[in-house]
Amino acid sequence: LHLIIMMIRCNRKEKVCGEDNTHRRMFFWGLSCLIASGFLAMLCYNLCYYPEISVPLRLWDIYSYILPFGMCLMSVFLVIDFSHAVRVILQNNYRNQTLDYLAHTDALTCLFNRRSFEEDLEALRVQKKGYCFGIVSIDLNGLKAINDQLGHEVGDDMLKSFAAAFQKACAGAGKPYRIG
Repeated sequence: LHLIIMMIRCNRKEKVCGEDNTHRRMFFWGLSCLIASGFLAMLCYNLCYYPEISVPLRLWDIYSYILPFGMCLMSVFLVIDFSHAVRVILQNNYRNQTLDYLAHTDALTCLFNRRSFEEDLEALRVQKKGYCFGIVSIDLNGLKAINDQLGHEVGDDMLKSFAAAFQKACAGAGKPYRIG
């Protein structure tokens, strides 16, 4: 009875507390198929072996296939459950990679941002292996005047083209960041 109540709950609500319930629902459907086929197999077995009940001989043929059929159905539901779980894991992995990329990259220039700079700098400080490094800071003067006179679109295009050239110049030698 508890299993039936849980199945009804899972079918009624697709999401509980913002969580997808598909895996639970598939498991319960598979388990219920197995249990139902077990009950049917027991019923057929009892009907076939009690001499006082006249049962057609064909019921014995059905009995021999009920439990394996239930087990096959449960296997199908478990495969569906497994594939759903793998899909959810892959989606979460992709989402986490995307969020990490967005958290550490400047949206306009696609260079690393201030957060990434601070994390990398802290990692270099902690390393303490005698590793030498240098920081080069470049300021683009006159960008406000370009934005005011020609528009922000032109200023953004200038930043993008400079970032692409600077990234090409730093290739293999370091990591370019946009801090300001």
